[in-house]
Amino acid sequence: MHVTRSTDDLEFREAAKAVVVRAEDLVPVEGQPGMWRLPLKQRPALMTPAMKRLFFLVRTKKLSAIFQRRPGKRITLARGPDILLLSKETPPVEENQFILSIGLEKPFAPQKAASSTLKKPKKAERATDDIASTTTKEPRESPILWETLIAVLRQEAEITITASTLTDCSDKSIGFGDGDMLELDAPESLRPKTGCVFGMVIVFDCRDILEGDQDIEKEGAPSAVSSVNPE
Repeated sequence: MHVTRSTDDLEFREAAKAVVVRAEDLVPVEGQPGMWRLPLKQRPALMTPAMKRLFFLVRTKKLSAIFQRRPGKRITLARGPDILLLSKETPPVEENQFILSIGLEKPFAPQKAASSTLKKPKKAERATDDIASTTTKEPRESPILWETLIAVLRQEAEITITASTLTDCSDKSIGFGDGDMLELDAPESLRPKTGCVFGMVIVFDCRDILEGDQDIEKEGAPSAVSSVNPE
């Protein structure tokens, strides 16, 4: 686990704070209780200029240092960026991967969760490798899920890291504010004790560079994901 505080980079912090998401645009992820996602693949208009700028800053200002913390590794983008809200413990990070999360201001929780003017989550998304598949069932209103989402948004967040390889931070609370960057390695996981974690999430493959591997121009260079474009 590694945390980079946004206080060290005010430009990055302001870029993160500029990302605004409405609670009614989030959809529950099928098979992942306590997880909601912004359906960027299905609704491209939800990818705002602020989100694109934040991802651009990640690529151009942050990846180099992140890669340097993993010498001798070939790092490639597995999936993302994704906008996720988590209110339950996440599955452990898989072997040969790491996850980068950037803290965002959580969506506004309306005072009247049952208001007819709000668009409640209609359907769940499948948790798949490409993060794009959805169920083929007809959309159904989910008032219980909606009320659950509003409840966790209104709670103060207390977040812990579990299964950490660092004994001094295992199962201990951490702060995760706007623009903070959290790197999780296998087999770590996030566990919100109360409230939720909300942020931009990017998953990377991270494997040993084999002798004679000709695909890497420079060990630890961010060129492995430089071609990724959120547009």
